[in-house]
Amino acid sequence: IATGTGDAVFCAFFSLGCNADSGALSKASGYTKSYASEQIYSYLWGENITLNAEYAGSNFTVKYIYGDMDFEEEAFFNSWGAPTPLFEVLREQEYEQTSHELQYISNWDGRVNVVAGLYYLETDSYITSGPKTQSPAAMFTTTQEAEATAVFGEVIWDLSDKWTLTAGARWTEEEKDLDNRTFGSNDARRAGSPIANQLTPNYSDNNVTYRFVLQRELAFGMVYGSYATGYR
Repeated sequence: IATGTGDAVFCAFFSLGCNADSGALSKASGYTKSYASEQIYSYLWGENITLNAEYAGSNFTVKYIYGDMDFEEEAFFNSWGAPTPLFEVLREQEYEQTSHELQYISNWDGRVNVVAGLYYLETDSYITSGPKTQSPAAMFTTTQEAEATAVFGEVIWDLSDKWTLTAGARWTEEEKDLDNRTFGSNDARRAGSPIANQLTPNYSDNNVTYRFVLQRELAFGMVYGSYATGYR
């Protein structure tokens, strides 16, 4: 759906007449037709591998969960919505993620049981992008490495035959390192010319999140109320 308007600063600066070329046309069609000059496309190649291993003891279960994800993407954008091309962009991206999780799940006699575990995540990503008019389109490149480690636990308490209370917490520590390099042109990038601008921010922090759940069994099923915290 093209949503450009004539009073947009971006459209006015480039003298595009966006309202006539874009927003008004879409509105006239009931926002059911796009008048963009070219389609947006994206190709994605990837694979995902998951392994679940479980050992059951007399009154407990130990689980190990492994995950691996690897994909590459190639995308083309001319997403301004107007019939006249403005800024065509090519983007290439690579991403890899590996995770490990170990869980202990009790099955004790009595009213109290626990779930406890460890979690580790590692990711690597790469992206390069720039205008299609220059080849290869790579005005900037960005790489990011991230790691996260977590310890979690939860207590499940059967207050009665019908009421269950669950309380859990999770401690997470994560680190991220990013390297963003911008070049004056693609030719400068290929020639190994000096970087026009480089940013290398990093992040390191830890956080504690928790949740509480109160559950009630009924003749027709179950109802519950929960409260949980999170962060991003």
